[in-house]
Amino acid sequence: MRQVEKHVIKEGHEWFDYCTDITTIFRQLYNTAQFTQRQGFFYGWGTQTQASLDALFKQNENYKAMKRESSPTCFKAECRRLDCLLQSIISLRNVHEFIHR
Repeated sequence: MRQVEKHVIKEGHEWFDYCTDITTIFRQLYNTAQFTQRQGFFYGWGTQTQASLDALFKQNENYKAMKRESSPTCFKAECRRLDCLLQSIISLRNVHEFIHR
């Protein structure tokens, strides 16, 4: 487990509004990337790589609102989550075939 440092920024702090805005933008961008990946998976279009998500969302308002370093981090997290999900599905399929033999 990675150790992280936790900072609590209370509502009266000067950075509170900025933190609220940037986390909302990040969450919206992550949800949009997740929706795109799901649509591609369920409609058989295939899933996107981190680079293709980056190119696809260059015109997205949330993408533009984030700093340049932060947007790929969002896509990296989504691609990693999707990879784990697909591996789980494959494992479950193999277990299902093994049980019914």
